[in-house]
Amino acid sequence: MTAEIKPEAETCIPVFEPSPNFQPLPHLPLNEGQQQKLEALRAHIVPQLLPHTDEYHEREKAFLSDSTLQRYLRARKWDLEGAKKQLDGSIQWRRSYKPDMIDPKEVEPEVEPRLILANVIPQSLTGKTYLNGFDKYGRPTLHLKPRNENTKPSTLQIRNVVFNLERAACIMPEGVETLNIIVDMAGSSSTTSPGIGIAKQFLDVLGNHYPERLGVAFVVHCEFWCTIWPVP
Repeated sequence: MTAEIKPEAETCIPVFEPSPNFQPLPHLPLNEGQQQKLEALRAHIVPQLLPHTDEYHEREKAFLSDSTLQRYLRARKWDLEGAKKQLDGSIQWRRSYKPDMIDPKEVEPEVEPRLILANVIPQSLTGKTYLNGFDKYGRPTLHLKPRNENTKPSTLQIRNVVFNLERAACIMPEGVETLNIIVDMAGSSSTTSPGIGIAKQFLDVLGNHYPERLGVAFVVHCEFWCTIWPVP
C-alpha cells in the first residue's frame, strides 16, 4: 500500500536566505583593456568622494566598490565616458535621494491597507511589493502585485520600490549581483494598477541607478493588454 503524500504546509514566513546549494552565475575575468578602464573609472570617482566628516561618506564609499564600477561599465558596454556620465548621475542621485537610508516607517503607508474613516489601527499588510525567496543562482526575488495597490500615484510609491531594491542588494549572498522581479497581474485591471507614469519612473530608476542589477523579470497572469518598457 502506497503511503499518502501530503503537500508541504503553506507558510507566510518569508525566505531571506538562499539554499546552501546555490551556484552563482560565473563572471568572466577582465581582460587587460577592461582592467584599465576599471582603474580609470576608479581614478575618476576618488576626487568626488564626500569628505570623511560627511555622515554619508561611509555609505557612499561602500557603494562605490569595484563590483559597482564594473556594473556601470558593463551597462555602457565598456564605454568609459558613458560609464563616467551614468555613475556621476547616480552619485548625485544617491546623495540627495539616500536610497539606502529610507526609513521603513516612511514607506509604511505603501504596505498597509487604506485607512478607513477614523480607523488608524494597522491591519494586515497589502503584499503589493515584497521580497521572498531565491533562485538556484542565489538571486533574491522581488514580487510586485498591482492588484493590491492601496495608494494614489506619488513619489512614495517609487521610494517603496527603491527601498525594496536596496534591501534586495543587502541580502544578496557573496558572488551574486542581480535580482529577479515577478510582476503578478492576477486580479489586476487597468484601473487598479499603477499608472504609466509611475511604471516609467520605476524603469528609469532601475535602468539609470541600478544598472546590471536585473537578472530576469517575469510578468505572469496578465489578463489584459499591458505595455512593457525595455530597461536602459
